[in-house]
Amino acid sequence: MNLSRFAIAASRLLSPRLRGKDDLRQSLRSGEGMAGTCTAECSQAQGPSPVSPSLDHPSPLKRGGETRATHPRVRLARRAFTLIELLIVIAIVALLIALALPSLRGAIAASRTTKCLSNQRQLGVAWTMYANTYRDLATPAAYWRQEQIGSGPVVYWFGADAPENTPEGVPTSGLLTPFFSAARAERGALECPEQPAGTYTPQTKHLKFSTTYGYNGYYLSPLMTPGWGDQIGSRPWRRTADIVRPSSLLVFADSLLAGTSATSVPRSSALLDPPLLFSPSSGWSTNLSPTTSFRHAGRQRASSLAAGVRADGSASASGTSADLLRRDSRGRAVGVGSFSKSPDPWYVPDWQAWRAPIN
Repeated sequence: MNLSRFAIAASRLLSPRLRGKDDLRQSLRSGEGMAGTCTAECSQAQGPSPVSPSLDHPSPLKRGGETRATHPRVRLARRAFTLIELLIVIAIVALLIALALPSLRGAIAASRTTKCLSNQRQLGVAWTMYANTYRDLATPAAYWRQEQIGSGPVVYWFGADAPENTPEGVPTSGLLTPFFSAARAERGALECPEQPAGTYTPQTKHLKFSTTYGYNGYYLSPLMTPGWGDQIGSRPWRRTADIVRPSSLLVFADSLLAGTSATSVPRSSALLDPPLLFSPSSGWSTNLSPTTSFRHAGRQRASSLAAGVRADGSASASGTSADLLRRDSRGRAVGVGSFSKSPDPWYVPDWQAWRAPIN
């Protein structure tokens, strides 16, 4: 009777349908108990066994020194992800990425604004060094008159246009370039990171890039400002000590000439023109092509900022109102305009004192 019970227990133990740990342990305990009972009864009926149980014979419950509990055939199957669980994980990851993207874009935009302000601070330091070298006079916007350049190219504050056979130009040919270390190059100190080369048409004829910063030559060096010198050349060439409200007057700022249509490419501008233009015959009138570029993202979603450095060396990014921005043929703002409706105090602080010359 005991032998039959032991055989049934052993068959259950060896059956491939056995899966749970509890069933395995219970079967092992019942099998060991029955084996002990059978061994005792058989030893009483048949006498001592000729083979000692202490010999190293493999146990029916062991195979190769490994118990059935750890044998690969009875290991518990691991539970895998279902399709629904996988889709839920993917959806959560996508949601987290969507939440993080605005912050990442804001961080990138802030870093570009910081880089732009750093570039313009370098220009402000170079502008001060020029004044210290040349009797406190402000840097000319350009040498453009024939008596100044002869038959050569126009020499701007940032550099000169290159001849046709030298398309790379001469990095040290500008009026200010000897005073700052950054050479004229793409992604250099003369280029705003928000307006890299390739996103605008250079104002120079034979260079792939020029500068995306405008200089306030309209107020600081009227006679040496190309395009306006014939009309405002009678105004004085400013000395830095005579500047009215240097903490407000812009020396350099983000600049650009907006395209006339939604698809036209803007042009670079090395001049920072005021919102009003002066004529000796008619006085001040609205500037239809302002050059201040509001290309930096503000804290508010719809706001745009323009970075600039002032005559006292301070630099910051400021915004403007929507009605001061130019609009394309479809009525959309193009991001170019002016800080204020009047030239005071950003561009020409003494504009009301300008009068037509007396002949």
